[in-house]
Amino acid sequence: MNRLYQCDTSHRYRNCSGGIYATIKGNSYTIKLDCFVATLLTMTSIFFFVPHSYAEETNSCIVCHSEKLTEFKESIHMARGVTCIECHGGDPKIMDTSAMDVNKGFKSKILKKDVPQLCASCHSDVKMMTPYGLPTDQLDHYKVSHHGKKLFEEKDGNVAVCTDCHGVHLILSKDNPKSSVYKGALPKTCAKCHSNKKLMKDYNIPTDQYEQYQDSVHGTALFKNGNLSSPNCARCHGVHGATPPGVSEVSMVCGQCHNNTREYFNKSPHKAAMKLKGLSECTMCHSNHRILKTDIKMFDDVCKKCHDQNSKEFQLGSEIKANIINAHKTIDKTEELIKEAEETGIYMEDEKALLEDAKTNLIQLLPAQHTLSLAVVRDYTSKIDSASTDIKNKIDEIKDELRVRKLAVILVWIIVLFIVLLITLKIRRLSAK
Repeated sequence: MNRLYQCDTSHRYRNCSGGIYATIKGNSYTIKLDCFVATLLTMTSIFFFVPHSYAEETNSCIVCHSEKLTEFKESIHMARGVTCIECHGGDPKIMDTSAMDVNKGFKSKILKKDVPQLCASCHSDVKMMTPYGLPTDQLDHYKVSHHGKKLFEEKDGNVAVCTDCHGVHLILSKDNPKSSVYKGALPKTCAKCHSNKKLMKDYNIPTDQYEQYQDSVHGTALFKNGNLSSPNCARCHGVHGATPPGVSEVSMVCGQCHNNTREYFNKSPHKAAMKLKGLSECTMCHSNHRILKTDIKMFDDVCKKCHDQNSKEFQLGSEIKANIINAHKTIDKTEELIKEAEETGIYMEDEKALLEDAKTNLIQLLPAQHTLSLAVVRDYTSKIDSASTDIKNKIDEIKDELRVRKLAVILVWIIVLFIVLLITLKIRRLSAK
């Protein structure tokens, strides 16, 4: 006896209409041909593309959701043995609708507000995460972030949750260059929301941060030079606890990389003045997302924003600027002297080592200028001048020594030629006799 096999016996949410029916002889089933072809294609894809460890167990999920499986098979979760049931519950070993029984923990659609807690059910488990060396405090960090506060306290469904940054089924390791949270890709991931004018309008947040970052010295280092050590959004704002640094925290955040600069700045009059007026420290001069490579012109362009050009503060800046310019000129001139000396065949390795010491002092001078102390600046420039003078004196000494040697050689040749002449005359006289 033939009987009609209804699609919805295993497809609770499928609405099959139309199609071609075919009788499968031997089993006496009448099924729709389009359903049969779809099932055949799905099983074929499972056979060829699903890892054996995943396919060897009965899994009713992949019969219908093969498109999700295509993504999931590349994820870090599948590689670590995580399957559908860990997030969606149910019983994938059952091939009918009872597999999706809520009593078996089945979750048809996971609401956005529930995502952080769901992810934390594994990622906050110390025992579970220890073998992978992963932290287990991400949820705690997220709850104190701007995103987390908006979600949990204000019930805002537009904020980013785990899946907005990491993906849903195709979740890759953060060390995978294809990952959305890879260091080189993270700014673009953040920009998916933060460059969306419609989405950011309600929060009164600008949407040009990504463009500014691309132009910055940090963005150039990351995108053009491939320097993964360059700070991205997460390095300054935090990862799961993402929040904009407050006025009092900016120098601490920048100081994570620019430690010496922060220490020098804390000794400057700017520190107390900015604290008194509630001004942001580093960003007042260097901006925030569009941080350009520092240039000597900053003394003229930036200082005058706060200081009158006739003020003693502006004049101090001009003196510091002059010292830095002279230090650069001194090193350039010294490099030229060494180059000229080498072209004449003089061995200059010791002098090159002295020059490198001078360059090191110049590098140290740049953060030291944040003290706004002329004495500190001159301490470095005097070392540069001293090294340059030593190199010049050494080159002059070697050149003087070479001149003496040349004169000695000339004198020796004159004596030799004179002796040869005397011998020649003597031989001629003897020959004449």
